[in-house]
Amino acid sequence: SGLADCYTFLGFYEIVAPSEAIDKVRLAAYKAVELDSNLAETRTSIAIFKILYEWDFRGSIEEFEAAVTINPRYAFAHHLHSACLAAMDLTPAAVAAESLAAELEPFTAIFSASLGWWHYLGHRYELAVNQSLRTIEIAPNHFFAHWVLGITYGQTSRYEEAIEELQKADRFSDGSQHVKADMARIYAQMGRQDEARKILDELRAQSADRYISSVTIANIFVGLGDKERAFEFLDKACAERAVRLPYFLADPCLDGLRSDPRFQAIRRRVGLPEQVTKESLEAHTVLLKSSEIRTDSEEPRLEPAVTTTAKAEPTGPTTTPSSLSSTKRVVLLSALLLILASIGIGGYRYFSNRSTKQIESIAVMPFVNESGNSDGEYLSDGMTEALIGSLSQLPNLNVKARSTVFRYKGKEANPQSIGKELNVQAILNGRVAQRGDRLLLSLELIDAQTENVLWTDRYDRKQTD
Repeated sequence: SGLADCYTFLGFYEIVAPSEAIDKVRLAAYKAVELDSNLAETRTSIAIFKILYEWDFRGSIEEFEAAVTINPRYAFAHHLHSACLAAMDLTPAAVAAESLAAELEPFTAIFSASLGWWHYLGHRYELAVNQSLRTIEIAPNHFFAHWVLGITYGQTSRYEEAIEELQKADRFSDGSQHVKADMARIYAQMGRQDEARKILDELRAQSADRYISSVTIANIFVGLGDKERAFEFLDKACAERAVRLPYFLADPCLDGLRSDPRFQAIRRRVGLPEQVTKESLEAHTVLLKSSEIRTDSEEPRLEPAVTTTAKAEPTGPTTTPSSLSSTKRVVLLSALLLILASIGIGGYRYFSNRSTKQIESIAVMPFVNESGNSDGEYLSDGMTEALIGSLSQLPNLNVKARSTVFRYKGKEANPQSIGKELNVQAILNGRVAQRGDRLLLSLELIDAQTENVLWTDRYDRKQTD
C-alpha cells in the first residue's frame, strides 16, 4: 500500500509521466488489497488510484466509504476523500472531509494546506488566504501552502504578492512545473508576457529530457489569452491522462473558458458531469456517513501527529470551522435536507403547472451568507450546491453547474446580464442566516429577461427539527 502511494504521488506531482506510473500503481495497490482487503490503508490506495489514473470518481467514493468504515480515524483517507470531492466540483463537501482529517491530525501541514486549496477552488478567496497563512505559521517552508497563497493572490489581482509567494513555492519545491506554470500565467496577466513566454520556452525545452504535462502548457496559454492553444493542450492532457487535469478543470483561472462547448466536452471525457448529478450527490451521503462513524466511535481520541516541518505546540491553529463540530454539521445538514425537500417539491409544482411557457433553464446563484462568519459561508455554499443537485433531478430543466455560477460569488450583477451570459430563462437567488438555533433561508426566483419576481418563499427551521 505504501509503495502504491509513493508511485501515485510521483505521478500527481508530475515527477513521472502518467503512462510510466499507472501500471506500477495498479500492481502495488491491488497486490496490497489481495494481501489484506480489511485495512483502511489498502482500500485508500485503491481509491486514490481510481481518481487520479482511472478517473473513476464513483468507484473511488465507494472505496473511501469502505476505508472509513474499517477505520474511521484514518486521517489520510479523509484527506484523499476530500481530493476526490474537490475534483468533482463539490468543494464545500471537500472542506468538510478535509476538516475531519485536520481534526484527527491538526499539525499535519498538507491537510491544512489542502483546506486552503479547496477554498480557492470554491472561489472563497479570503478563506483560502487565511488558511494558507495559518499553514505557513506551522510549516514556513511548505511549498504547497505558498503555492495556494500565490495563486489566490493572483486570482484577486494582488499580482506582486502572488509572484513573491510563487517564487517561494518554486524554491521550496525544487522547481515544480505546475508552480512555474502558474507563475508564467500571472506574469502574463500582469502584462509581462516576455517573462511568461520565457518560462514557457524553458519548460518546452525541458520536455526533451523529462515529463512536462500538457496541463502545464495549457495553463500558460490561458494566461497569455491564447484560447485556441489552451484548448489544444487541454485535449492533449486528456489523451495523456494527465493526473492533475480534473483539478485544473475546477480552477477559477478557467472561468473564462467554461461557456465554450469544448470545455464541457473535456469535462465529459474526464468523467466529470456538466452539472451536479445523482452520482455526485452520493458523495455527500458518504461524507455524512463517515462523519457519523467517526463521531460515534468509542475509540480514544488520537494525539495530534507532528510533521517534521511543524511546530509541536499545543496551541496550533485550528483548521476546521470553529463552531461546526461533526455532530452539529450532521444536525444542520439534516435540517437542510428537510428544507431542500420542500424546495424541490414546490419547485417541481411551479415548473410543471404554470399555464405560461415552462421554464427550461435556470441558474442557482451562490447564496448570500448573512451570518457574517466562516461557518455560515460553509453552510450557504453547501446549500447552494445541494439545491443545484436537487433541481437537476427535475425533468426538462437545464440547471447550470456549480463551477459556472460560483464565478459570480461576491460580485454585483443584474439578472438580465447573468441571463444573457449563461443563456438561462430564470435566476434563483437565496440568502442564508443562522439566528440562535434557527436556520433561515429566503429564496427569490427572477425572470432573467424581464427581471420580474416569479416566485418567492422563506423557510425557517430549528436546527434540532
